[in-house]
Amino acid sequence: MIYKLNSVMRFRIKEICTMLAFLSFFSTGFAQNKTEAPKLNPWQIADTKSLPRLDVPVTEKNSLLYDLGNGAILRVPKVLFSDALIPKDPKQAVKADRISLSFQYPDMVPSSYPSYLDINIAKDSGRYILQADRFPVHIVWLFYQTQQLRNPEAQKLGSEPDSRPKQILIDQNAGIREGAGFLKLTYIPPTIVASIYKGIEEVKFGQWDKAGREKRLRDAKENGYDFDKLVGYYYVEKAGSPYELYLHCENPDIPDSHECKAYVYIKSNHLQYRMLFPPEAIAHADDLILAINKTIESWNKKN
Repeated sequence: MIYKLNSVMRFRIKEICTMLAFLSFFSTGFAQNKTEAPKLNPWQIADTKSLPRLDVPVTEKNSLLYDLGNGAILRVPKVLFSDALIPKDPKQAVKADRISLSFQYPDMVPSSYPSYLDINIAKDSGRYILQADRFPVHIVWLFYQTQQLRNPEAQKLGSEPDSRPKQILIDQNAGIREGAGFLKLTYIPPTIVASIYKGIEEVKFGQWDKAGREKRLRDAKENGYDFDKLVGYYYVEKAGSPYELYLHCENPDIPDSHECKAYVYIKSNHLQYRMLFPPEAIAHADDLILAINKTIESWNKKN
């Protein structure tokens, strides 16, 4: 009886050991797969192969007509719209003065764009992954820009639509000049210098005289932060560029930094857009803009 009991026990022990080894094998396999998988933020798309790209040639079947006004009619990929917004008649155009869209670069597939809350939660929990080479992009709006330097519609609608990038730079500089006058400081004009990034140049705002600047630097240091880093960085396009640009990037080294904000005017078709992307991706700014502009140009209705 004892022999039989021990035999059963030995069988059970062997069975349990086999099961544990089996589970250990699979758990190790899962752990390895998890380690090998690319680290991504929750809003990033890992597998984009099966998703429709925004830069594929548009046809009557995969796109719809979109009338921005002022004679700017585009063929825009249907994937950007819900079925309810797609006209049944393919010759009928959707009429609106702007388009908003989000996508992942360089994959050029539709995606979501994180809110400040999403980013803050990820950073606070230590789960934020730098997105220097693969990142979400949000075009706040794409619209037809009048050819005047300042868009008269901007006076009626406030910030919608935006003024031309060159005008935004002028307005920014005017605000600094007025601020210097109010504080009774000597105004110093901005200078444009070569940047370390392809296709764009950096704007150095002089802001105030040496004494005023030193005071701001000193006050910032006493409060535990670097004034220049806190302000961030400003960029414009290089001479001869096919686009106008005014770009402000928050410093990615600052814990609560969230975005770069770009205003881009396409010279060839007078379309303009405001765009957001992560500050750590600034090195790709020129390539990103050229890719977007090429895609938008391919949407231009030729017939």
